[in-house]
Amino acid sequence: MAKNLRAMHTNSPPLFHGGLNPGKVYYLRSDYSVRFGMVELKTLGPSNSDPLRRDPYLPPEMFQPELADFSAPADIFSLGSSSHFYSLLSPPS
Repeated sequence: MAKNLRAMHTNSPPLFHGGLNPGKVYYLRSDYSVRFGMVELKTLGPSNSDPLRRDPYLPPEMFQPELADFSAPADIFSLGSSSHFYSLLSPPS
């Protein structure tokens, strides 16, 4: 997964996933590769009723409009949260 993110982030122009989570990671047995699913971009805000507000795979700053930015650091946070899930088989809290 890290190699895929690195390839995306070092692309010209850089590409950011912006919604990486275990439900969007696919392992292909045919060639032992990892593929990322697509993400639907949504407007983020501080509302507790926003379904993304409860997403433990997005960094906290994504819910602060002045800081929200799909970027490499946000993808790395999501990678770490997804790794937590794969290690413990439970979402991060």
